[in-house]
Amino acid sequence: MKKYRLIFAMLICLPVLSAWAGQWTYDSGSAELSHDTSGWVLAASRNGTNLTVTGVSQSPDTPSALPLSDLIPGYALVSIGDWAFYDCTSLDFVTIPGSVTHIGDGTFGSCTSLATVHIPDSVTSIGDSAFSYCSTLISVIIPDSVTSIGSYAFWDCSVLASVTIGNSVTNIGDSAFWDCSALTSVLFTGDAPAFGFEAFASTPATIYYLPGSTGWSTTFGGRPTLLWNPTIQHDASFGFAPDGFCFNIYGTANIPVIVEACTNLSCCVWTPLLTNSLDSSGALYFTDSSSTGHPARFYRIVWP
Repeated sequence: MKKYRLIFAMLICLPVLSAWAGQWTYDSGSAELSHDTSGWVLAASRNGTNLTVTGVSQSPDTPSALPLSDLIPGYALVSIGDWAFYDCTSLDFVTIPGSVTHIGDGTFGSCTSLATVHIPDSVTSIGDSAFSYCSTLISVIIPDSVTSIGSYAFWDCSVLASVTIGNSVTNIGDSAFWDCSALTSVLFTGDAPAFGFEAFASTPATIYYLPGSTGWSTTFGGRPTLLWNPTIQHDASFGFAPDGFCFNIYGTANIPVIVEACTNLSCCVWTPLLTNSLDSSGALYFTDSSSTGHPARFYRIVWP
């Protein structure tokens, strides 16, 4: 008999990151970091073995990834200073290393080619205007380590559509997401933080929050809120039907969900099967038409 098991979790899924090919070398005489394969040369200040990037000395001719997470033998990058990459149009992708604790004011402001940034769970603060005017930035996950998001941090990120904000954020500054005209979804994974003037002004965002969190009302920062609480029902529809394995999902009306499946929990390669929203009554019927082609099948619901 085939086995079909159900796993339900409220998950924020991070992309799998590729390893970079090179490494950095720090020259204390010139106070520069040079990367051996990418063409980036960065200005950096030093305090013992700790480094802070302060600017760009040389960048590639075409938009490219910044391999900040590559090794710096003998040193650790702990901070990215104020305005370090401001108006750096050569930058389209950056993975910040897990040694960094602070992203400064204006650090990536007006990086108009920056489409992807990975912020590690070592960062505790994001400075004022840190990502303002990043006009190609699509989505951001702010990890649980971050406690504050500065004023104007994501001001006028015109294609930013989705933001996840971790459970340690206690303060969001003035106009932090002002005029993010494509921002439709913001998920908070913790309690409602304090927020500044017009933090979400001129955005179409719906604010989502999780069960068990506190301080939420029907609006937040002038935007409507919804409890994100999809639940799989073990009702009469749960199980096999002629068209595949089926179940109902109930929760708050109109909340978005993704249903994923995998065949082996030891390798955990999850495949999205459905991206949709619960209907106006708070229900969604799911059918996995390919379920009969697998010896075992596991399911989970994740945030989009």
